[in-house]
Amino acid sequence: MTGLLPVLRCMILCEEIVSDPTRANRYTLVGVLHEVRPFLTSPYPYLHARLDMFVQLTSCHGPGQARVEIVRADNGRVEWHSPTGVFPFSNDPLAVRSIILRLHGLVFPDPGLYWARLWYNNALLAEQALFAR
Repeated sequence: MTGLLPVLRCMILCEEIVSDPTRANRYTLVGVLHEVRPFLTSPYPYLHARLDMFVQLTSCHGPGQARVEIVRADNGRVEWHSPTGVFPFSNDPLAVRSIILRLHGLVFPDPGLYWARLWYNNALLAEQALFAR
């Protein structure tokens, strides 16, 4: 792994990502979202069973490690984090690489604004707002 960070092309949260079995590197993103909402009126803390994150990168310089954190915006507390995944990218900075991250068992202690943060090789690569309503 090098110290160079890839360039983020997109980072999308959704309910599910489906791979096309007939064509490589083709995906369907189901239920693109920017908020989670419990079915009951005020069931906090709220356990959200699963979200998927679709990430596309370019300018990759060899293998990398990625992880996701869900962070409360008001106090910076990490409420959930994924295990670190290893991605065996080659040193081809022109290639577009896709990562699918499955986020299971997310806990939101209170409604409010959270950040979904993508870490790559221990550097913050991107963050996206995620509201718990």
